[in-house]
Amino acid sequence: MGRSGTLLTRWQMDRFKSKRLLALAQEADECAFCRTPNDGTIVACHSNKLKHGKGLSLKADDLVAYLCGNCHAMADGRLGWKLDQKDRDLVFYEGVFNTCLKWLRDKELVVRGE
Repeated sequence: MGRSGTLLTRWQMDRFKSKRLLALAQEADECAFCRTPNDGTIVACHSNKLKHGKGLSLKADDLVAYLCGNCHAMADGRLGWKLDQKDRDLVFYEGVFNTCLKWLRDKELVVRGE
């Protein structure tokens, strides 16, 4: 059962959540999209896609992009950015790719057998 007493699907119960990976956003050297040095605005940006677990008052899984405030606003389509969905997706997915590379290089994410 969910917090509000609703039944959860198996997929909802198997969500990937990691407080550690979210907290590491504050320590990122730079934005994973524009490469601007961290000025304190870098946060973990979640997907806005329903297929990734986003829902009403529900964050998607914690496969995130470490983005500065400006790039996060672009990915979310906020603050007057006139980007179409394809361009917003590019900002997010490029950020996720670079964030995952950072996790691998920093040994926050380890491949078994290596």
